[in-house]
Amino acid sequence: MPIKIKILVSFLGLVAVSLVYLGLKNLKVDLDLKPNQANINTPLERDADWDNDGLPNREESYWNTDPNKPDTDGDGYLDGEEVASGHDPLKPGPDDKMEKNNLTKTLSEIAFAGIAEGSLKPTSPKYVESLNMVVDGLFTQSEINLNPRNEISTKVVPDSYEAINIYKNTIYTLIESMAEKEGESILKLVDLIDDTNFFDDSKLKAGEKSFQNLHNFSLARAAELNRNIATLEAGPVPEMLSEQHRFIIKIFKSVSISYASLANADSDPIQAMLSFQNIIILFTERLPDKLTEYIKIMQDR
Repeated sequence: MPIKIKILVSFLGLVAVSLVYLGLKNLKVDLDLKPNQANINTPLERDADWDNDGLPNREESYWNTDPNKPDTDGDGYLDGEEVASGHDPLKPGPDDKMEKNNLTKTLSEIAFAGIAEGSLKPTSPKYVESLNMVVDGLFTQSEINLNPRNEISTKVVPDSYEAINIYKNTIYTLIESMAEKEGESILKLVDLIDDTNFFDDSKLKAGEKSFQNLHNFSLARAAELNRNIATLEAGPVPEMLSEQHRFIIKIFKSVSISYASLANADSDPIQAMLSFQNIIILFTERLPDKLTEYIKIMQDR
């Protein structure tokens, strides 16, 4: 079953889990002040982008931006550009970098607000539309959380037979090894995820064997990936391979961030679920295409 459908089906159960996790006394719902809930009942054409700012109407509602104004905060950057780069579309720059959001807490707050004003009650005629809007927003925020914030650093050198040969024997070999190791790690990760109950807060904590195994494995994978990424960034890269090289580093950085998120599944299980999905998508869809292109260039040299 696709993970988005799982989230939809499990939504009300997750609200209950979030309640246990956060505690009723810690939840302060203010429908007028919560930016993520302010427009939840607004009728919008979900896939349209009225102001052509790169942020569809459904996401304008999530971010509480103006769907008819391409630059809501007036700082010279389109709302879609700001969200994609991890900046707050409601706060003028330069000090508008967004912190990573706890998606489990966000879901809990949105659920309470939506149920209170009616759109997230199962009996509401706008229930499915509102629920889809919430899920789309969570996926958008997850992408921001898992996107490498720092610029990809590479040591580009002029193309030459010697530079390409050095790259082949060192960096290329390491990338092949990293890809092979990640394939093996994903098989192990699938088993660990299967043993870990993300929907039972009492099981998702330090001391519980299944979670502790996932936590230790994920931390070790993130540490190993970061060491290898440092080598990839420090090694000389022929200019002709620099674009593919940066893309591969970015993928491995996102995988590393995802493992770190999985290690903290006890504090944000929703993000952990989406981090697992991110690893699978990166390794089975995005990385193979780039590696195929990359390997072809290397074999032609």
